[in-house]
Amino acid sequence: MQEGKFARVPVLIGTNFDEGTFIGPKGVNSTEDLNEFLLQQMDLDNNTLATIGYLYPDIPSIGSPSTYAGRPPASKALGSQFKRAVPLATDIKMDAPTRLYTLAMAQYNNTVYRYHWDVLVNGVPSSTGATHFAEFSFPYYNINGEGYEIQGSENPQGGVNHPKYKALSDRMSTMWLGMVYHGDPNSIIENLDPSVAHWPKYELPNPQSYIFTINETFHTAPDTHRAEAINYLMDIMIASQARNCTSPQACGAASDILTGETSGLPGYSN
Repeated sequence: MQEGKFARVPVLIGTNFDEGTFIGPKGVNSTEDLNEFLLQQMDLDNNTLATIGYLYPDIPSIGSPSTYAGRPPASKALGSQFKRAVPLATDIKMDAPTRLYTLAMAQYNNTVYRYHWDVLVNGVPSSTGATHFAEFSFPYYNINGEGYEIQGSENPQGGVNHPKYKALSDRMSTMWLGMVYHGDPNSIIENLDPSVAHWPKYELPNPQSYIFTINETFHTAPDTHRAEAINYLMDIMIASQARNCTSPQACGAASDILTGETSGLPGYSN
């Protein structure tokens, strides 16, 4: 990717704010528990584990999911450091690879549209947040939740917020159709509903994410959330190149967590 070896086709890609509630660890009650999860993902030395721990502090008020208030009790269910583990799992498995991918494509001026999903769907607790796969029914206009009953789940677009979910589904499905037919999610919706915020291409030096929500109007935001932490994870990914080395430094990369490998992407402002 970073050498430009990919098909030059328009891309629509996105992640959800709280992916880690589904794909991350449960029962994280200490830094040791967090490190155990990290070591299951990759071989890391103690200094790298400490750096990641520093970049993802145990402060529930800045953790995720934001829909869950306060600190969970120590347990094997969520764990007292659940809101520390969720953003780390979200980033290491989803947001860091996605940002690395979109930055590389933008570096070569390939058309990319990036979204960030921030919706708590019907039928899930606050501890689930805007989790992995939660948006799936919306771009397909599955407003009745067909098929979800097979796996014992409620209609994600049901409940008291059904009118808001339906409006979101209507707009998302129209944008996805625009992307499929014209390579541009704005191409149809801008004529049908000019009030919908324009979705800009993901471009350097200030790449933008399109935020899908039901609590405020659609809007864009700089794709720089948790910049230092995600940059460090991207540094590890870039430096290791699937090699068995235990830190960016051991792989021969830059050592400064604020000006590591990702700072070398031309024009990227973090």
